[in-house]
Order: sequence, then structure tokens, then C-alpha cells
Amino acid sequence: MFAFLVVWMDEQGLKDLLEKFGNILQAGVFAVAGYGILDENVDSDTPSPVEILTAQALIAEYETLALRIFGVSKVNMDILHRMRTLFLQAEIKEKSMRHKASPYSLDNPKQLGAKGANAVTPFMLSLERLGKASLIDDYWEVFLLFGAAIQMIDDWNDLEKDLAAGHYSYVTLGFEKLNELNDPKKTAYLLREDKQHIHDTYTISKEMIDNSRAILARLNDPYLVRLVDVMELRLDSFFKKALNLV
Repeated sequence: MFAFLVVWMDEQGLKDLLEKFGNILQAGVFAVAGYGILDENVDSDTPSPVEILTAQALIAEYETLALRIFGVSKVNMDILHRMRTLFLQAEIKEKSMRHKASPYSLDNPKQLGAKGANAVTPFMLSLERLGKASLIDDYWEVFLLFGAAIQMIDDWNDLEKDLAAGHYSYVTLGFEKLNELNDPKKTAYLLREDKQHIHDTYTISKEMIDNSRAILARLNDPYLVRLVDVMELRLDSFFKKALNLV
């Protein structure tokens, strides 16, 4: 993601931000660490108060550094607030539905992308500098769509662990035997053996990738199309190698 951010900023002529890229990368590390530690603790049966507080401190450092780099403005403050809120709302919904039902709906797969909101913040914070603040919603739709496709990979990878924690991820939706099974390992095995179900999630992911590419074509942003192309290659490779989809 950050490798493509460098290319995109260079192509967009954001030379002043490229000179601060070390700080941008540092802010990104704070974000990944902070949200990652927070996520691990709220997933745990024995959360650590010290780690939760450390996560909050890291997130605060990330947001402060981001505003120092990109500038304090209403647009940028709203972007940071929106990214934080999307992540937290997704996590709150997920945790509140544990051992009950999936927090997702089959007809709205792009909501999966909200969990990766903080990863695309540098792209969004650059838009005001480019005079494209009015396009924030369009760009967010792009990141939401292809981010959801990547989250689909993570859901398949983490299937057994999620089931053991009582989390019914998007890839479990539509699996008829789910309510009859209590063994996470057996349930994960049966899901991975259901080739039609795997194909359905692959098709949904490909459609989201195609939709994000179409929006970028309308926005005339060929450089981010490359990022979407690489993500699609990763998606194709995963479904072929890890899930044996022909």
C-alpha cells in the first residue's frame, strides 16, 4: 500500500509530501500497531489494560503526526474522524454479534472494507492538497470495494480462528449447515470443501474489484488502477493456491 502511495504521490506532483514520506511511513506504522494491538485485545478472553492504553497512545500519535504532515483543516479532520469511526463501528458490530450471527449481510459485501479504513488515510488526506476534496466519497468507495476483496482473503485465512472466537465472518454467510456445527475445525473444513461456496465468494470479490476499477476510470486516475490490478492478482493467486479454485 505504501509503495503505491509513493508512486501515486510522485505522479500527482506532491513533491513536498514525498520529502516527508519518512514521517508518513512512521504515522502508518503507529496506525497499524495501534489498531492491531487494540483489535487483538478486544478479540482476547484476557485483554491487557496496558496494551489497550498503549494502543490508544499509538493511535493518538498517528493522528497527530498525520495532521502535522498533511495540515490541519476541516476536510482533514473530517477524514480522520470518518476513518476512525468506520473502523470502530465495524469492530463494535462484529464483537457485539459474537456467538450469535454474522455482523454482515450477503447483499452488502463492501462493508468488509471498513476494517481497513486507516490504511488508506494517506491517500484521502492528499486529496485536499490536489484540489479534489469534492471527490473524497468517490475515492472512499474505491478503497472500500477493493479493501473488501482483500478482507475476503483474510476471512478465509482466519476462518478457523474466527469460528473458535464466535465470529461468523462474511465467508460463512449462506452456508446452510453452519447452525448445526459446533466444532470450528470441522466447520472450517466443510466450508473449504464447498467449491460452489468458494466460487461464490470469489465472484463477489471480482465484482468489487471491477467496480473499483470502473470508478477510477471515471476519476481518470490510472495510477491507482495499478494498485487495484495488483490486488486482483493477489486475489486470483490466493483462491487458486490456497482454496484450490480451478
